[in-house]
Amino acid sequence: MVHVNKQHKIGIPVSDRVLMAVIYVLIGVIFFITLYPVYFVVIASISDPNAVALGQVLLWPSGLRLDSYERVFRYTSIWRAYGNTVLYTLSGTALQLTCTMVAAFVFSRKHLKGSRVCMLIILFTMYFNGGLIPTYLNIRNLGLMDSIWALILPGAINVYNLIVARTFIQSTIPDALSEAAEIDGCSPIGFFWRVVVPLSGPIIGVLTLYICVALWNSYMSALIYDCCLPGLL
Repeated sequence: MVHVNKQHKIGIPVSDRVLMAVIYVLIGVIFFITLYPVYFVVIASISDPNAVALGQVLLWPSGLRLDSYERVFRYTSIWRAYGNTVLYTLSGTALQLTCTMVAAFVFSRKHLKGSRVCMLIILFTMYFNGGLIPTYLNIRNLGLMDSIWALILPGAINVYNLIVARTFIQSTIPDALSEAAEIDGCSPIGFFWRVVVPLSGPIIGVLTLYICVALWNSYMSALIYDCCLPGLL
């Protein structure tokens, strides 16, 4: 007669449960501390200004009012500003992403002569640059002042993003694929668009996020170069 032993569940020690409880409490406290300022701004924006000034708004709005939003929406310059921001972000992201991926593909080819020297020169600019005044003079001499190009052309290729993309291509796409495509008569441009780009979805998504955030938060550059959209002004 065969006896089947019942499987006993391994219980979690009390010390581990206490530790997990403490961790969850700390995470909750940190989450509350991080989120509450944003939440307060939202409830204060729809509350009575007098109640906010008297400290009566803590967790819930007091005296619901939407006057502030009405004034903001009536301020036509804010729509122009957001239009500029969206245009700069979309066009700059498209340009930077295209230039970065193309350059990363070129420098990832091991048979390219002088690629290491070129990468060292590019890497040098990551740590040493001309600074604000030489960059301003360069933009002015190129005739890019007060145009969208002053914001998106100088940063068409970010060295850090280039290194990340090149490393991804070298480690993810083997040389055997390139050799097979070459045997089948595929040109380097065709190999890039048909093989490299489809297989580089993860790094394209990461770079898109990096570039979008950087361009969206680019505030000082627009003030320095007086960039604006004539059609929206």
